Amino acid sequence: MPSAAQAIPGSQHSLDGVARLLRQRGVRDTDPVYVISDTRDLDGTLAPALVALASVFAAGFGSVVDCIEGELAYYHPEEPGDGILLALPPRLQGRQDG
Repeated sequence: MPSAAQAIPGSQHSLDGVARLLRQRGVRDTDPVYVISDTRDLDGTLAPALVALASVFAAGFGSVVDCIEGELAYYHPEEPGDGILLALPPRLQGRQDG
């Protein structure tokens, strides 16, 4: 099975670059996303995708932005570092076990 983790190279690892990658996978800027973060003010928040991404980039601490539950998320490492897109392969998306 292919890896669910895809490194986002430095040339694409910016607010605009990550937003573009998420849009290509069906996430609209206004879609609600859930944030898990080392930053107390962000941890456990629900916000529009673009607002959440901007907050995560501004904070500069480790965070996960859960875009499509169980299928697509973005990991933002503590600075410096490249982000990681966590995405199930299309053939496994929406599959229910059991």
